[in-house]
Amino acid sequence: MFSKLISRFQDKKPDHPLGSDENLDALLDGIPQFDPARLLLDVDHWLDQVETCVSEIGAVAAAHAMFRLDQHSRAGADELLARYLSVGKREYLRDSIWSALEAHAARLFQGYQAILSIASEPKAEKDKVRTAGSAARALRAWALRKKLQHFRYRRPSAELWLEAHNLLQVLWRLGVQSTSVVPYRDEAATTPLQEYLIGLYLEFVPFGNMVPQQLELSERFLRSCDGLELTPQPHLSSTDRIDLAAGSGPQRLKEGDAGSISMRYCSVLKLRGALMKFAAQARKPEQAPAWLTSMPATREQITGGMLTLMTYWAPKPPKRNNDRFGEKVELRVVFGFGLARRMIAASHFARSGLAFKYEGWMWTACTLNSVSVVSSNPWRQTRTRRRRSWSPKPPAPWKSCVRWSCAATRRRWSTGCRWIAAPRGLARRCPPCCRDIRSGC
Repeated sequence: MFSKLISRFQDKKPDHPLGSDENLDALLDGIPQFDPARLLLDVDHWLDQVETCVSEIGAVAAAHAMFRLDQHSRAGADELLARYLSVGKREYLRDSIWSALEAHAARLFQGYQAILSIASEPKAEKDKVRTAGSAARALRAWALRKKLQHFRYRRPSAELWLEAHNLLQVLWRLGVQSTSVVPYRDEAATTPLQEYLIGLYLEFVPFGNMVPQQLELSERFLRSCDGLELTPQPHLSSTDRIDLAAGSGPQRLKEGDAGSISMRYCSVLKLRGALMKFAAQARKPEQAPAWLTSMPATREQITGGMLTLMTYWAPKPPKRNNDRFGEKVELRVVFGFGLARRMIAASHFARSGLAFKYEGWMWTACTLNSVSVVSSNPWRQTRTRRRRSWSPKPPAPWKSCVRWSCAATRRRWSTGCRWIAAPRGLARRCPPCCRDIRSGC
């Protein structure tokens, strides 16, 4: 009788799957790990529920659940990234891997951000380390999203910058921006501010001149060096500035720029010493760092990436003649080299200022076995002459193409860069632009 009465006053374990270690163990045991993409998909399903279950299980339990889910999916995310960067597997051609990594990183950041936004200033050292660990993992997921955007040669959006800057304001309020933590097992210690600086300094990497493997090399180099700075006042070696209250990335520092309370200053010149040291180590395999030996990149890609960084992180880096600008226009694409050659020829003709007149025009479809001449006149039938009846045989460049016939004056067809003689009697009329379209074919 008394045992039943006492049990009512005892703490009852939460029934939510993310509310206790026992429930989390049962949940994670049911998620298969043989397929990394499926693993991230299943984990993302539960990451979406973290923000809504904070009020039910509490911020501490939600943060613990986030860490367990994040740690469980860490191996799958690393495997997918290695597949994407592997040249032999050519997985970088698949959009599914990029989309899975980007969606997973976005959900990680949103989950951690929801927990940190309602957290109070930690008093105990244990609470401070736990809060800083959540912040470091959130900003690492943010840096991964920026890196994935660079893989597709895209600039991060203003919303992405604003999310990171809002989180930095929360960290300064909590006082954990410089707390040293170990974000994942078997990793080196870091701080939330260091994770933000890695994502920030990725903007100084010329991603337009690099392949994804070289961008991964740059990110790992930034993670290994200690020269990343963010100062409230500019100095002689400052090269860029960033407004932590705005949704924009860093801008080149110019003489006479006005400062503000939220303005911070960066310098890539201080990274040249670490970069030169790394270049000397990379030439000797026995002295190369451990993270370089596991890089999914060729030696040529590593050397080219280092040379590119040295060029753009010089005191006088290359400059563009005109500033970049964003523009959204309709883009028409073609598939295959044959259609691409036709598109180039049509573009060259369009720039010449002439106009097409389709009355009476003909086109030729030249294949490996035959040549068909079709007229725009519906009463004229298609004539075909087989290759075996030609004498002599056509040369090797006669493969597969579609070109206008200009036989009325020269009896020749265009096959890209070369011209070959055409049999008599196949073409009837010549378009008025035959003299101009020959140069563009």
